[in-house]
Amino acid sequence: AAGQGGERDDDALLANTVVWCILESSAAETLNEFYKRVTYAEDAVQVWFEAAVVPALLRVTQRDGACRRSDYLREIIAGAEEHKAEGNTRFKEGRLGEAETSYALALRMVEHFFDVARGAHVFPATRDLAVACHLNTAACALKTPGREEAAIQQCSYALALEPENAKALFRRGKAFLASKAQDVGGTNDADYKERKDLPPRQVLVSWAVRDLQRAQTGCPGDSSIAAALKEASAEARSLARAHALQSPALAEA
Repeated sequence: AAGQGGERDDDALLANTVVWCILESSAAETLNEFYKRVTYAEDAVQVWFEAAVVPALLRVTQRDGACRRSDYLREIIAGAEEHKAEGNTRFKEGRLGEAETSYALALRMVEHFFDVARGAHVFPATRDLAVACHLNTAACALKTPGREEAAIQQCSYALALEPENAKALFRRGKAFLASKAQDVGGTNDADYKERKDLPPRQVLVSWAVRDLQRAQTGCPGDSSIAAALKEASAEARSLARAHALQSPALAEA
């Protein structure tokens, strides 16, 4: 009888936790929208359950005491922080692919607190975690030659959440500088010779200067940003002079 009572208590705790999970998740949207998401997006719900709900359930049910409403959010953030910390360790050890996997897991745990209608996270803590993981993923990509586009994308995700983040602007500027440009006859790189989707070098450098100037505004004393901006500005001036010399009007003169 005692065993049956304990099982009933565990079942009740589990049920209460699931209810709070659903309530917490639906806080980012109207109940009607949440219902449609659960009904019509089975894959998304499965990911949500595996990456967010299950870890929270395991943690909460292993602790003594009643389930509280704040348990779910706290456990999700704790789990995501663990994945991020694991990613940081792997990054320092040079295991970049594994580090990116850890950051991706952390992002999956907090992405369901993003309110699409408002274009923002419901909770500042999940937003900060998402920004950090996007930036760390960008850092991994920047250390891998040929993955500059991935770094740019991750920095852009971070800037969508925090538009004036100096670190995101700095890393995106660095990625623009390191990116391959559209071939204009001056390179023998076969992998990029036919890449007409790539912008000309002048455009990439101008984007780099723009981002690095914004980053410097946010962190005026940062020597790394200043050095990168100096490099980008010098190349921009060099490209402008070369373009002016190749101008048909100037050539005729």
